[in-house]
Amino acid sequence: MPVARLQLHRHPWVDAAALAGALLVAFLLFRLVGSRPQQLAVATDSTRFAPESAFALTQTLADSFQNRVTGTLASRRAAAWIQARFDALGLVTETRDFPITLRGVRVRGRNVVARSGGSVPGAIVLLAHYDGQTTSGQSAGDNAGGVATLLELARALEGSGHRRPLVYIATDAQEWGSIGAAAYVRSVDRPQDIVGAISLDHVANGIGGSVHISGVGQGRGFAPLWLRNAATDAFAAGSIRATDVGPVTEWFQRTVRLSLTDQGPLVRAGIPAINLGVEARYPETARFLYHTPGDRWETLRISSFALLGAGTERLVMALDRGQRVAGPTGYLALGRDRMVSGYAILLAAIALVLPLAFATWESWVAARADPASRSAIRSEATRAACWWLTAAVGLAVVRLMVGTGILPEYELYPATVRDPFLYTVRWGPILVALIALGGASFALGWLRRRIKHGLAHPLAGRAAALSTLLVLAVVTVARNPFAAITLLMLPAWLWPWIGPTKRPLTGAASILVVLASAVPFLVAAYVFARHLEVGPKVGYYLFLQSAYGAWSPLTTLMFVVAVLAASRLVGTATARLLPEAGD
Repeated sequence: MPVARLQLHRHPWVDAAALAGALLVAFLLFRLVGSRPQQLAVATDSTRFAPESAFALTQTLADSFQNRVTGTLASRRAAAWIQARFDALGLVTETRDFPITLRGVRVRGRNVVARSGGSVPGAIVLLAHYDGQTTSGQSAGDNAGGVATLLELARALEGSGHRRPLVYIATDAQEWGSIGAAAYVRSVDRPQDIVGAISLDHVANGIGGSVHISGVGQGRGFAPLWLRNAATDAFAAGSIRATDVGPVTEWFQRTVRLSLTDQGPLVRAGIPAINLGVEARYPETARFLYHTPGDRWETLRISSFALLGAGTERLVMALDRGQRVAGPTGYLALGRDRMVSGYAILLAAIALVLPLAFATWESWVAARADPASRSAIRSEATRAACWWLTAAVGLAVVRLMVGTGILPEYELYPATVRDPFLYTVRWGPILVALIALGGASFALGWLRRRIKHGLAHPLAGRAAALSTLLVLAVVTVARNPFAAITLLMLPAWLWPWIGPTKRPLTGAASILVVLASAVPFLVAAYVFARHLEVGPKVGYYLFLQSAYGAWSPLTTLMFVVAVLAASRLVGTATARLLPEAGD
C-alpha cells in the first residue's frame, strides 16, 4: 500500500460504533443488572453499655500509657494493662507477638486476644488498636477511645450473655498498615467461620455528631452490604445517625483498595467486617487535633462514647441472635437496597476496553502496510518488552535502597499522617531511582542495537505502544475492574488518536491528549493527598508506598510501563515521515 494512503483509523465509523456500543452496554449493565442484599434483623433492645465507664477507661489508657508507639516499653505496659482488664472479666486471654520494621528498626508488635465461648458455631470478632502515633502523646481519640469502648463492650456483652463465641482483640501496629489485624487473620484456621467483625477506630475530638461506617478491604473486597445496613439499623434504633460512603466514594475506594483501619485485612480474607468511628459535629476542630499532642482525653466527650457503644452492642446482639447472613464483597452499592454485582462491573470493564482492542488491530494493519514500518516491527516489539525490564530495574533499585538503609524501612505503610518523615522529601533516593530507570533504558537500547533490534518507525512504535496499553488494560480488568474503568478508560479511548500525521502542532496536541488521559489518576492522587494531608508531596508518598510494598510490585511496574508507552506514543506523533504520510 502506498505511503500516501496510510491512515491511523482505516474505519473510524467502526471505532465510533464500538465506543458507543461499549458505553451503551456499560450503562445497561449498571442500570438493569442489580440485586438486593439479604437483611439482618436488628431489635430495639435496651443496652448495658455505660459511656461513663468507657470515658474513664480512656482517661486511664491515654494518660497513664502515653507514647504507645509499637515496640516501645509504653506499648508493652499498655498491652499488659489491657490484658488485665480482660482477665478481670473472666475471659481467656493471651498475647501474640509479631515482627515489624519501623524506620529501619526491627521490633515486635503485640496483640491482646480475649475469648469467651458460645453454644452456637460462628464467632463474632470485635477489635480496636491501642498503638499510638509518633506525633501524639496520649493518642486519646485515635485510639484509646476505641480500646476503652471495646473493654466496656466486653463487660456489657459478657454480663448479658450470648450464644456465639466472642473474640475481643486489642491490636497493635494499626498505624503502620493494620499489621496487627493482618497477623490475627493469619492465625485463624478457618476465617469463613467468623460471622462478622467490627473494628472500633477513632472517637473524634470535640462533640460527636454521628458514627461513620467504613468497609474497604486492604487489597480487595468490601464489607458486605447486609452488614453495612445492619450497622445503620443498629444505630438508628437508638436515634443515632450512622453515615456510610456514597457510590462515588465507594468507587474511589474500590479503585485504590487501600484501607487505613483494621477491618481491611479481615475483608481481604473474606471475613464480613466493618469499621465504626465517631465523626465530630465540628470536623474542623477534630481535624486540627488529629495525630497531634492535642489529641487528649480532655478533648473527648462522654456523649461520643454513648453514640458509639450502644449501637455497636445492638449490632453484636443482632449478629449473635440472628441466622448467619451471606453476601458478596465484589459489588457496588447504589443505595441501601440495590447493588450492582461484580460480574456486571467486570463485563462493563471488558466492554469499555473492546474499542482499544479494535484500534490496536488497526494499528498493526497500518504498521504492516509500509515496508519501512514492517521491517521495524520486531525492533519496536523488543523496545516494548524492554519497558518492563526497565521498570523492574527501577523497582529493584528502590527496594535495594530500602534493604540497605538508604531509605529507612517501614513494614508496609510509610510513617503516619503528620509525621515529619512524610513532609521532608528525600530527593536522593528519588534521584537514584530516576537514574536507575534512565540507565536501564540506555543500556537496553544499546543492547537492542547490538543485536540488530535498533530500528525505529513511528507506525510500528505506535502499534507497540497501543499493544502495551491493551496488555495493561487486560491485566487491570482481571485484577480490579473498578481501577480499569477509572484509570484506563480514557487512555483506551484517547491514545488510538495519537500517531504520525502531516498536521502541524501534532506533537503538542498529542501531549495534551496524554495529559487528558491521565486526569483520572491525577484526581485520585489529589483525593488521596487530601485524605492523608500530604498535599503536593503526594508523589513522594506514593513513591514511599511502592518502596515499602503498600502497592504490589506489579502495580508499580505497570505504572512505569504506562508512562514509557505514553512517551513512545507521543514520540511517534512528532516523527518526520514523508510529507504525504499519515492521516
